[in-house]
Amino acid sequence: MDSCPDFDVGNTLGALLIGAIISYTLLGISTIQVYIYYKRFPQDSMRVKCMVGGVWLGEIGQSISFAISLYTMLITNFGHPERLVRFPTSLIVSAFLASLVAFTVQSFFAYRIYTLSRSLYIPALCWVLSLFRLIPANVILFGWGLRDPAPEILSRWGPLFNAIWAVSAVNDILIAGTMVVLLKERRANVLERNLCRRRQINRLDHRNRGGYQHMQYYNARRVPNVTNDVCLARDIRVNPAIVLQLVVAIQGGLPSSSGGLSNHLHLSQQHNATMPSRHQPVQIAVEMTKVMSDPYDD
Repeated sequence: MDSCPDFDVGNTLGALLIGAIISYTLLGISTIQVYIYYKRFPQDSMRVKCMVGGVWLGEIGQSISFAISLYTMLITNFGHPERLVRFPTSLIVSAFLASLVAFTVQSFFAYRIYTLSRSLYIPALCWVLSLFRLIPANVILFGWGLRDPAPEILSRWGPLFNAIWAVSAVNDILIAGTMVVLLKERRANVLERNLCRRRQINRLDHRNRGGYQHMQYYNARRVPNVTNDVCLARDIRVNPAIVLQLVVAIQGGLPSSSGGLSNHLHLSQQHNATMPSRHQPVQIAVEMTKVMSDPYDD
């Protein structure tokens, strides 16, 4: 029969109860986060979804096992402190599930560090520390925790347990710090690329605006010419004398101002004298009386 242990209830069972309350609070937050994840990211791969669900189920199992351990030590064994010499089996199961969840989460973030940095130094260190958190503690608990008294286990393996918990905390800090640095660098790179793209878009927009303004200016310069061409075409359809003047000007070169004016008056008189009615066809006869040299023939 095991002897009654001598221990401080406040530093042992009291601390365990406070830790359980905080753990259940964090479990509620984790449950909300899992719900939000499945709601907002349905397009993620099935592997990631299964991992998130597995971690959440592990947290649920660890919380249930921990609650059973608390009930056993505080309610079932109330008034029998000699029964507290040995660890409850549910407490060992709770510790195993907690270490398994921690290993899964830390391994996932180590892989994320590798995908962001493409370097194996920090991820490999994180994986080694996670394995150190998983393997030795479970070997001790399942090898000696089920048969040896708790005071003997703590006296023999207490420093190792302290080292395991310290290494786990260092690993969490290392992962968190590395993720912050990598994500900050990635954000800076994304902002720089977006700034370059915005500058290119503004440059192209400026060029397009310049081309559009040039096109408007060109069209504004061409509108009077088009109007004159239309008016000229209308005059050609109405007044055949102007057509004769254009033909002479093109074939013989531009005459002098007095010659051009006299020829225009002469043709206008002929047009007015021989102007047919509206329903009669117009017949034009051109008689060349003077051959003018083309100045561009030289």
